Amino acid sequence: MKVSFTIKKVEEDKVILVDSSHNVVSWPKDKLPPQSIKEGEVVSFYINEKVDSHNIQEQAKAILNEILNIKN
Repeated sequence: MKVSFTIKKVEEDKVILVDSSHNVVSWPKDKLPPQSIKEGEVVSFYINEKVDSHNIQEQAKAILNEILNIKN
């Protein structure tokens, strides 16, 4: 999921971000690319769901077994 914010205010160590629904977030200034830290700039974050690596491995194994016609 992509979430975009506009930088509303730049403070000494943080920026104040606002999204299109007027939600406000305070974000550490050092966690943004220096070239994008200006009021009015838009920054985007990509949020991913937690991935269960065991489940992915089991799914991959099942798909490979099906492709190779291997019976368990």
